[in-house]
Amino acid sequence: MWKFRVRWKEPGTGRRPVEEFDSVDDALDFLAHLRLAKRRGVLADLTRGDTSLAEFFETEYWPKDAKRNLALNTRKSYLSVWYVHLKPRLGHLQMRQLNPPTVQIFREQMEEDGVGTSTTKRAMAILQAVCRYALSKGEIVSNPVKDVRKPTVRRALAVHAIAPAQVETLRTLLLDGYVELRPQADGTAKQVRHAPDPVAAMLVSLLAYEGLRPEEALALEDRHAGKATLLIEQKNIDGQIEAGQKTGKPPRSPALWAPVRTDLASYRLATRRRTARDGRQFLIQRADGEPWREYDYRNWRKRVFKPAVAAAGLPITRPYDLRHACASLMIHAGKPLTEIAEHLGNSVAVLSQTYSHVIKDMRDEPSAPVSETIVSARAASRLISA
Repeated sequence: MWKFRVRWKEPGTGRRPVEEFDSVDDALDFLAHLRLAKRRGVLADLTRGDTSLAEFFETEYWPKDAKRNLALNTRKSYLSVWYVHLKPRLGHLQMRQLNPPTVQIFREQMEEDGVGTSTTKRAMAILQAVCRYALSKGEIVSNPVKDVRKPTVRRALAVHAIAPAQVETLRTLLLDGYVELRPQADGTAKQVRHAPDPVAAMLVSLLAYEGLRPEEALALEDRHAGKATLLIEQKNIDGQIEAGQKTGKPPRSPALWAPVRTDLASYRLATRRRTARDGRQFLIQRADGEPWREYDYRNWRKRVFKPAVAAAGLPITRPYDLRHACASLMIHAGKPLTEIAEHLGNSVAVLSQTYSHVIKDMRDEPSAPVSETIVSARAASRLISA
């Protein structure tokens, strides 16, 4: 059976698409359509968006946009959502077939399949980012995801800001060592002795009293600790030190409270640290002087942090939760919200929303300077341990 092909050259790209027809009349009609489109200057519209979403993601968006502009952890989470949810449901569609109704159906299918709200919202954010890049490349004429409502992720529980006395209980256990009673399968408890760990105690001080994010604390170098401030200008992403904060804001200089400055001095005297290959000396480092990798942090969280938190009886589950203690301390000290937001690297709006209950609870309480509160809690902890 005869096949009739019509080939033409795309303006701008130089591509030579081809269409195949069963009859000569259909081929001639299409050729006439091409001539008309060329005269009107819309010849490129005939093949605009004919690339599949999967092909565009893997050959255009991922290597040329995502890898250049997204942090490593963000790229990891994007790939997970892409391969599990987006590619199986939408990957076969051509870019021009993506429209608001299609995106709305995708969201509803995700919800009907029992996918969590946060994952659904992330999938739509990824799809919107891909379409935004496709729009800039001329593959589509509008971003279809912008017109579809995203699911709202609400915080299930209010954040729990532990008190300085609880932080000191945790630090004391880490500094002095303790015995963990680890439950066994036969119902008995095995005694596991944990040796003193000045590294863990120092990390707890930075997270709880300075309010650093874990990736910020793990990127600190000795030169970042001044007499009265810390310099937060980089973050640790799986052992790679990248410039900037998580929020993309410029470097910040939170106040270095006197008790934490004392902790730093004691830590430097108590630990033997090495210089990294590039000449930098990290505050928290591996045995070879290099910054922690992701598995170092996860191992510390599982084997050091969680048992110590359980032994101290604290109502937190993540090292990140310690950060809320700093916000509570500064609110109790009567610091302006703008100063607290700057210290933590947040916006005032996020701070007000996250800690509104803490602000209300402390509204009528007498204020106390941050350093004095930490010193008082530390003195009381020493009396109890003695």
